[in-house]
Amino acid sequence: MHARYPVDDYESPRWAWIRLTGDAQFHCPTRRVARGLRARLDSPVRRYLFTHQAAGATGTAYGAYHGLELVFAFQAVDAIASATGYQSTAADAVVEDLLGSFWTNFAATGDPNGGDLPLWEAYGTGTDRTMRLDAYEAEMIGGVRPAFCDFWDGLIEGAAGG
Repeated sequence: MHARYPVDDYESPRWAWIRLTGDAQFHCPTRRVARGLRARLDSPVRRYLFTHQAAGATGTAYGAYHGLELVFAFQAVDAIASATGYQSTAADAVVEDLLGSFWTNFAATGDPNGGDLPLWEAYGTGTDRTMRLDAYEAEMIGGVRPAFCDFWDGLIEGAAGG
């Protein structure tokens, strides 16, 4: 693991650990699930990476952590802000509108796309196309840390015997 996640490549040992655990617990298992679903389903599969950070000390300390997108998707930024004292930003409002629109479209039609939203492509195993969700850069990207996920997949396949 030290060779794959050298501490010198990160701001601190803590951030090296966060990247390692993020890959092992979220990014790479999500890719494995998306690939498995895509191979077995006729309906489209979509994948996303939420990268919007809360403003101020919270964002600096925690980054775009697991589950944070739900606050935005369910239009709860103001409720969280009033309960915690967090000062929401204009960027938070953009992300809240974006995720609320994607999620509402998906619930109503089975497709997150519509209106002026950026096109959220269906997932394809050959390209790993993934929607990156942030305040001003919602866009399709070519995958989430693919070299690291290939590493984790190799460990899992080796442990499973092939």
